[in-house]
Amino acid sequence: AERLGRWVGRRLAFVLGVLFAVLRRAFTLPSRRGPPILESLARQLPRHGFQVLFGLARGAGFHDPDRFRTAFPWIESVEIDGRSGTREGRLRDLRRVLRQVRPEVVLVSRLFDALHAVSERKLAGEDYRLAVTVLGNEAEYVVDLVRYAPFVDLCVTDGRLTAALVRHFAGLAAERVATVPG
Repeated sequence: AERLGRWVGRRLAFVLGVLFAVLRRAFTLPSRRGPPILESLARQLPRHGFQVLFGLARGAGFHDPDRFRTAFPWIESVEIDGRSGTREGRLRDLRRVLRQVRPEVVLVSRLFDALHAVSERKLAGEDYRLAVTVLGNEAEYVVDLVRYAPFVDLCVTDGRLTAALVRHFAGLAAERVATVPG
């Protein structure tokens, strides 16, 4: 939270993914690891001045935001429609949500298409900060990170080995990689 606060000059922030004083909006997308990490973030980040808004993916057969909302009714959320089953459909709705929420910080956890959507906004000159999580030695997420590394402001890992992998393969500078032991 301290590093994030320095990014936004203690203004408003937005989180998209798992992880985040006065802020405009914070927005996050839950991970498959489930609520303990997310619940902790949703409780802790407001203590540092962040408004947390979770982006909940809805799929045709999986990813049911209603289950999350039932378990955590106190966490503010917005739905991301992925029921088209296509990457373009997911990107279209991510773009819609980004326009609607207008975040300053986006934290992405395990939602690859969000990296693309936020990177597009940064290329278009919008002032987003992009944070991403890589948990464990998940090779596929390191590969995603390599592709979008030029747009990533912060990568949060859950261990020193994963942090070393991210720095080595994605070429992120040490100050752009944080480790939160899990």
